[in-house]
Amino acid sequence: TISFDKGDARSIKMKDASGEEVNVQINETLKYPDGSLRKVSAVFIARGVPSIGYKTYYVVPEQKDMEVISASGKMAETPFYKVRFDEGGIRSIFDKELNKELLKTGKIGGGDVFTLKSVGNGAGEFADIQETEMEGFDIVSKHCPEWEITENGTVYVTFKIRQPIRNAVVENSVKIYKGIKKIDFDVALLNWEGVLYREFRFILPLNMAGGQVAYEVPYGVLEVGKD
Repeated sequence: TISFDKGDARSIKMKDASGEEVNVQINETLKYPDGSLRKVSAVFIARGVPSIGYKTYYVVPEQKDMEVISASGKMAETPFYKVRFDEGGIRSIFDKELNKELLKTGKIGGGDVFTLKSVGNGAGEFADIQETEMEGFDIVSKHCPEWEITENGTVYVTFKIRQPIRNAVVENSVKIYKGIKKIDFDVALLNWEGVLYREFRFILPLNMAGGQVAYEVPYGVLEVGKD
């Protein structure tokens, strides 16, 4: 986040210490009455930062107005992925490096969210997980929401849907980076009605056999079915 004095900048560039320009994307702005920037929130990819040490980047204010990049459609393509969106979910994530489809979406889309009944019994269920029930089942894709492109620039493109389902509103954002091999999913449950015994699940049906699942933290890894 960078602040400017009145009239100093209408857009920005970024450069590294060698003077080479770095892709930067502005995702939030606050302007003075004359249209110049008062504050911006910007995103860039810091490459080659040493594990011990630092790397310096410079913000360069510019007087030309910011470029507005528009986009539409249900497809996103980067040097790493082809992503195809469908109503309420993702139909395909094709990995170009592996030359392989990553999702198996015959029955359900990737990134979909559903709710069902889950009573459980507190801490005791850690040793004996309670089964869920289909009572009150609801799923985002049943309502056929359309994806909207909310951000699009040199660093990433973001697709978003917002859909009321039983007891809450699901807001799902998918951010696809253009210069690195990375996709972020960000799911929020809004306007929760406080109903007891409801469980919400995010779905990512992977196209793989004999897969291994691991949970990672800074100082350890837990492998499901092993640890």
